[in-house]
Amino acid sequence: MKDGITEILGKTITGLVVKERAGVPRSQVFLVFSDNTHFEFYCGNSVIHGTGGIWPGGINEIRAYMSETSTIVLEAQLDN
Repeated sequence: MKDGITEILGKTITGLVVKERAGVPRSQVFLVFSDNTHFEFYCGNSVIHGTGGIWPGGINEIRAYMSETSTIVLEAQLDN
């Protein structure tokens, strides 16, 4: 596991997107934060991984990311 996951400490989660696809990565979980950044967990085959750190972009950017080859299977966000 890369240590970028520690960057999520103290952030406020406002959204969540889960994607699946036939290729690699097989599945992805995106945590969306109140400061319009996100963190991705992904699973290539059987072990879940975290990316190297926090990325800019909110829920709309995640919806578009790899949209040609992946399907959103769950999406949730806080109501404002």
